[in-house]
Order: sequence, then C-alpha cells, then structure tokens
Amino acid sequence: MSAERADLQLAAELELRLSVASKSRPKERRFGPSGPWGDLGGRGAENLGFGMKAARAAYRTRQISAPSLGLPVKMAEDRAGYVSANLPSDEFIDNYAKKFCCCIPLLFLTLVPFYAFFYGAIPDASKVEPHTFLVGAAGWWVALILRLPVGLAAKACLKDTESLQLASVLISGPAEEGVRVAVLVVANWAQLSHAFALGLGWTSLELLFTLAQGYATIQLLRGARQGDAKAAEAFEVLAAQSNGEPFATSPFWGVLERVSAHMLHIALRGPDATVDRSLYVAYNPWLVFATAPGHSLTNWSVLTMMKKFGIAAVASQQSFCGSQLMKKRRLLNPRRWASL
Repeated sequence: MSAERADLQLAAELELRLSVASKSRPKERRFGPSGPWGDLGGRGAENLGFGMKAARAAYRTRQISAPSLGLPVKMAEDRAGYVSANLPSDEFIDNYAKKFCCCIPLLFLTLVPFYAFFYGAIPDASKVEPHTFLVGAAGWWVALILRLPVGLAAKACLKDTESLQLASVLISGPAEEGVRVAVLVVANWAQLSHAFALGLGWTSLELLFTLAQGYATIQLLRGARQGDAKAAEAFEVLAAQSNGEPFATSPFWGVLERVSAHMLHIALRGPDATVDRSLYVAYNPWLVFATAPGHSLTNWSVLTMMKKFGIAAVASQQSFCGSQLMKKRRLLNPRRWASL
C-alpha cells in the first residue's frame, strides 16, 4: 500500500513539474474521497496512469531527468528514442562526413611545414635516425595508456561527466610530461635535432588518432540516429563536452587546431640558449613538477574555452601561444642557432 502511495505521489509531483516547466497553470484535478491521493482501487489508478504519461512526455522533452527524480527503469527506455529524435538529419550527417573527408588531406598538410622546417633549417637533421620519430610516436602512445588506469578508477568512483573530464585533464599533464622527460633523459638526446624529431613523431601519431576519433564520432552520430542505446549514451557525453552542440562547428576549424597543437608539442621540446645546447628538462628533470601541472592547466583551459567560445577561439588562442613559445625557444630564428 505504501509503495502504491509513493508512486501516486511521484506521479502528481511529475505532473506539477511538467506544468511549471511549460509555464502553464496546473490542471485542476478531482481526487477520490480518501484524501488527496484518491481511492487506490479506482481514481488512484487513473491518477497514476495520467502521471506516468505526463512523466514520459516530460522526459522526452528533456524538462525533467530520470536519475534526478528516481523514475522507474522502464521510463529510461526512451533515452535512445529521445536522442535519435533530436539529432541532426541524415542529410546533415552526410554533409558533415563529406566536410570531414575534405579535411583529411588538409590535416596531413599541416605537418608539411614542420617537416620541411626540420630538414631544411635544423642543424644535423639528416643525421637523425628514423627510429627517433617512432620513439616520439611511441611516447605519445605510452602516455595515453598510462592514463587508462586512472580513467577507469575515476569512472568507478565518479558518476557525473564533469568530474570525469576533470580527472582526465589532471592526469594528462603528469602522464605526457613524465614520458617526455623519461625519453629525453634515458636516451640522452640533448641535441636540437633529436628533440625536434621526437616532437614531430609525437604530434604525428596524435594527428592519426584525431582522424580516427573524428571517424568514430561520425559513426557514433549515425548509430545514435538509428536508436542505438550505447551510441545515444556516448552522444550525450560528447554533447556535454561541447555545450550541447558537438557538431555545430565546421570540421575545418580542426585544421587550425592541429597547427596549434603541432607548435605546442614541438616547442615544448625546444632548446634554451641559456642552458648550453641542452633541453631544459634534460638539464633539470625536476622541472617536470612544474611542466606537468602546467600541461594539465592548459588542457583544462582548452576544455573550458571550448564550452564557452567554441573551437574557433580555442584554435586561435593555441596558435598564438604556440608561436610565441616557439619564438621564445629560438625555433623561429635560425641565425641564433650558432650560439646554441
């Protein structure tokens, strides 16, 4: 009896919330003789049925959420239907996929100036072994793998998306900077050519990962459109990361974002003229305790700006910071390399 009363109370509460959310006056309802919840054998069952219909309608229109109100599990079955009904059309998805395919050669072209700069201006670049680039790529992969245990632990302990994102951002700096310092110190690569090649390998693999991620995102969009529950759940996470509109920005902005990422990855491995031809991290590995939180802070600022201002502003800001960092590391002034 108490459980039925609780269901009836929940139904009435949902009906009231739906009325408030739609800014309409709640409909006046007649209740049975035994109090505000009516006769459980007659009018109460009718009230419960109406409440469930109202709850389903409110959930479909996103005016309420199932977890916050403790709705029955069967009411959450409409999640995939809600997502697929509110996604862009198939025509939009196809157009977005075509734009992404057009961006692929442009994304690869973003690496050309850096490789040309490396072989055309960096001293002793021709003496760098090919495996140096592979070591840089492997370093990026190892840094990614090191984040997985922390990510899984955070997923088990944290439930909301924002906390999971924050945990991922916090571990990104120590993982990447730790691997970078370990490679430079263990391999004893103090030359500018080796450091630059390491950065090229690092950012090249990240570019391939970006392409794979973009393709997977399009497939996710199509799966959610078809009503796939897992794809719908993943789409909601993706939408939360991009302020609810993950596909509102043209993929061509990703080209500028990659250019800025290339500059940052390479500049962080640049030389400092005051350290006598040695990398600052190789000169003093303890500096990783400063660069690691700085890396995480940069990633956090990128995510925050992405939600508020979009990828265009983020890519522009990153490009400016990357160019200034490369300039500070003397990477844009070959005339000073004689003193390095």
